[in-house]
Parts: sequence; C-alpha cells; structure tokens
Amino acid sequence: MRHLLIVDDEPNLVDGLCLALADSLGDDVHISKAYSGAEALDILSANPIDLLITDVRMPDISGLDLLQIIHERRMACRVLVITGHDEFNAIHGAVKLPPTAGFLLKTEGDEEIIKVVKSSLTGIEEAEKNQRSLALAERQGHALDTLLRERRLWHLLGMLPYYDKSAVFSESVLAIDVDKPLLLVVVRCFSTYFDEDNILWLEQQVNQLLSTHFSMEMSFLGPADMAWLLQECKDTALNGTIARVLRSVWLEIQSRLANNGTDISVAFISRQIQTQDLPGYVHALRNVLQNLWVESKPLQIIDVSTDEPGLLAGLLQTADIYVSGNTHIHSAKNALLQGDAAEWEAALFSASRLNNSDPSVMPRLLSMLVATLNALGLPPIEDIPKLLSPAQDYAKLRSIGADICHQRSQASKQAIVGVIDRIHEIIKKNLGKHSLSVASIAIQTHYNPSYLSRLYKQQTGVNITETINDMRISRACSLLKDQDLKINNISQKVGFSSPSYFTFFFRKKMGMTPKEYRNGK
Repeated sequence: MRHLLIVDDEPNLVDGLCLALADSLGDDVHISKAYSGAEALDILSANPIDLLITDVRMPDISGLDLLQIIHERRMACRVLVITGHDEFNAIHGAVKLPPTAGFLLKTEGDEEIIKVVKSSLTGIEEAEKNQRSLALAERQGHALDTLLRERRLWHLLGMLPYYDKSAVFSESVLAIDVDKPLLLVVVRCFSTYFDEDNILWLEQQVNQLLSTHFSMEMSFLGPADMAWLLQECKDTALNGTIARVLRSVWLEIQSRLANNGTDISVAFISRQIQTQDLPGYVHALRNVLQNLWVESKPLQIIDVSTDEPGLLAGLLQTADIYVSGNTHIHSAKNALLQGDAAEWEAALFSASRLNNSDPSVMPRLLSMLVATLNALGLPPIEDIPKLLSPAQDYAKLRSIGADICHQRSQASKQAIVGVIDRIHEIIKKNLGKHSLSVASIAIQTHYNPSYLSRLYKQQTGVNITETINDMRISRACSLLKDQDLKINNISQKVGFSSPSYFTFFFRKKMGMTPKEYRNGK
C-alpha cells in the first residue's frame, strides 16, 4: 500500500482533494491530511510517506521548508508542489532539489492533479523495482564473485584437476599475489566437522591474529579440512620468526577451540613455496593430518618443514604422483567431452602406469567416468559397476571411453552441421541488409565471431564473407532476369548501398557488368 500526505493551510482544499484522490485511487493508497507545515512534519517524521502533496505558502513551515527538510534528512519521499502563478519563480528553486517530483498550478483542477499523482506513484513503483533489481544484481554479483574466487582457490590448491588460466574465474581478485611465494597452513577438525559458528569464529580469529603480518585467503578442502594461503605484507619483516609466529598463533586458536569442545590439528610449511607446487604440498599436509587421526594424536601443531623433514620428502614424492594422476584424469575427461578417442586412450594409458605408485588413480578415473556420463546425460553403462578392479580392466575401460568418444564425436558433427545450416539461413534472410556481416551472424548464433569464422572455414573451405558475397551475386543474377527491375533497385535488394560499387563488385565476380549480364553478353 502506498502512503500519501496532503498538506495545505486551507482545510477545504485538503479535504476536497483527499476525497477526489481516495475515489480515484481506491483502497491501494492510504491518504493522510495535515493543515499546517508543522503538522505535516510530525507525520513525515513518524510515518513512511511515499508522496507529499504540498502548498507553497503556509504560515509556520512553508512547502519549500518541507522540501529542504526532506532533502536534508534523506527521506524516501517524492514531492508534488501545488502553487499559484505568482509563486512560479519560487518553484524553480524547489525543483532543483532531488525529492521534488514536480509541480502543478492550482488552476489546473482536480483531474490534472489526479493524473500527475498517478504518474508519480507509477514512477515510485518503477524506481523501487529498479532498486530491487539492482540490489538483487549486487547480491548475485557478490555470490558469483565468492564462487569464482573459491573455484580459483580450489584450482590453485589442487582440489580440481588442473588450473586453466583462460577460465573466467582466473580473473577473480584474490588478497594474495599468486605470482609470488606463499605459506601454506592446513587445519583439520578431529572432534566433528566444522559447523557454521566455528568456521565464522575461526576466520575472525585468524584474521585478527595474522592480518597484521600477512595477506591471506581461506578455502575449504572438505567438511573437516580448511587451508590458509599466507603472504607476508610488504611493511613487515618477520625474517626468521615466521615459524614461531605461526606456531604461537595456532596454539592460541587451538586452545580457545578446545575450551569449546572442538579439537583441531594444524600442519604448515614455514618456508615459502611457489604457486605451482601448492597441490603437492596440500596433499602432503593432509596426509600428515590423516596420520595423526589414525594414530589418535589430535591437538598437534606441526611445521612439517622443520619437525618432519624426512617425512615431508616422502610425502611430496607421493603427492607429485597424486597430482600427476589428476592431470591424466583431467586429460581423460577432456577427451570424453571432445570425443577424442586417441586422447582418451593416451590419458588412460598414462594413468594406468601410475597405478602401482598410487592405487587410487584408477578408481578416481572410474569415478570421473561415471560423473561425466551423468553430466552429459548419457545412459548408464551396465559394465561400469562390474569394474571393481579398474586397473585389471584396462581393455574394458578403453572400450567404454572409446564408445563415449564416438557418441560425442557424432553429436559434435551434427551440431556443427546445424551451425553451418543456421549461418546459411541467416545470410539468405538478410541479404538485403547492409549490416549483414560475420559479427551480426555471430550475435544471432551466440558464438564468438573469431571462433565462428574459423569453424566455418574448417568445415566449408571458404570464409563467411566470401559466402555472403557469393550469395549476393547469385541473388543479383536471378533478379537481373526481371527486366522491370532497375539495376539500382537490385543493388539495394542484395545489400549494396552504392550502385557503382555493386557494378564494380559484380564485374569483378562475373567478368561483366550487371547490364551486360542482363543483355546476355
């Protein structure tokens, strides 16, 4: 419901206008009345008013005073000023103020006032709708930014198979510089999974205790694991005290959480590491924490680079194999998506060779295969559940992947044929438009212009522009058979803005002018 306020020091005018507006606007609008500026100000201060209808001259607080107060207090209220001819110059000062919706002369009558009030209410609705849309877009943009940033961190940490620098999330802004060395901290909750309250508290504590010395990003590695990437601030000089600072901070956090019944262990690397090495180190530190859980040793804080240097070397070697397996699995997935049987077989062979060093690689590949089938909407394959030992069923896996690649390849070819047909359809329908171009076709087909050009050239052997010109000349030849059509009109019908250029281009393609072609020379 909308709220209007009518104010004038002439009660008869207020009451009459109130009745007229109530009759016209119905029950969707609540109308309040005031017979002085001071009374109106009290109502404005106590109630949300959408539209104020005010006279200019009133004995205590004038309409212009109300305008100024609304402006200064930033009230979300539009204003419609009703005035006489002699007050016109004063109104010009009023309409410069943002809350002013407009003004009317008293002589214009109730009908015109009702019309302007309805227009103002419509404007309020549209403004609020736009504000809601902007607020929604802002929330969605923030959520998308958070998602893209988290996805970028997952790639950096090796939680997704590889990091594609051309992907859209690669441009997400992080608080750290990924081109410079980093410190890595991995935290595992042993007593339970991290709940929302613990996560929020933990983030606040880490920021409070470490933000003076480090820029940082946090990411989840799973329901019980979190990782922090730390980068020393330019204006700090911790030198050789990094390990001591990290250990003391995490001891404090660990102690506070333990008092609340939450046990965590922390593994970190106190030496700087490069971004490309993060996946291996993440895998290594998670293994360290897993070993603590197996050995029932929670509440540990381990600087793996100094406390367990021998263990770290072995874990990193294992981690390198794990990351390598992820790379082959990603290549296998790309091969399935692109329908490339040769690439699938190569990736499968590379992954199988790692099986002795990392027995998890083939089961992970099998999981990827099932997930990819689901993502593509392909029917399940009966033999997949039977592959209890994927490493021993290499031939079957190769055959299943090859079948999927064949289906994808055929579907891709059909899709490409559809795109080529669509391009030809667009050209035929728009031959008479001067604006017909690769760019305009790309907009209608929802492809990047450069990609569309390459695709078309690969499939047809000619450029899109050549096809446009050929079709134009072919259409022109057909139209020239009609003796009643003037050559100038024909040039327009086939998309040439200049008859002289049409003649020049026609001669270049056909070896004769349009007139000579018509005359059969």
